[in-house]
Amino acid sequence: MKRSIVWILAWAWVATATHCTSRNDRAATIQAIRTVGDSVSLLAQRTLLSRLTAQIETNGFAGAVQYCSVQALPLLDSVKGAGTFTLQRISEKYRNPADQPEASDLPVLQYYAQTLSKTDTVVNGKKYYTYYKPIYVAMNTCLNCHGTPLALDTAVKRMLHDLY
Repeated sequence: MKRSIVWILAWAWVATATHCTSRNDRAATIQAIRTVGDSVSLLAQRTLLSRLTAQIETNGFAGAVQYCSVQALPLLDSVKGAGTFTLQRISEKYRNPADQPEASDLPVLQYYAQTLSKTDTVVNGKKYYTYYKPIYVAMNTCLNCHGTPLALDTAVKRMLHDLY
């Protein structure tokens, strides 16, 4: 059974670009945000996936859950580098409190949950742009930690209970 959980990578671009005066300026800014956002989100996803795969091979799925609970946020920070943005995973069904969405994120999360769209979204807020890109549970391997509680291994359930 495939379960679709929407995880969003969000970038808040704190820049003077939020005060674009023409349509062309806004369109160019949004395109630049999409280009960088897509590139960084792909790198973040690949990096996390490769690290989790190594943990699964070494320590099993419960070990991967423990690794992710401690290392996912620092790993995202390392991928971000010196960018002028923040990077985070958010979800309505978050485990880590750091992944809790803000009220302004909820309409986008609900849109992705309802439509299962794979298209990124850029929202121009009052102070900055936010780039969202959905990440769906697509591989059966992911369901070992993100599946339904009844389908999870006992050690994984115990680890999730202990950590979250």
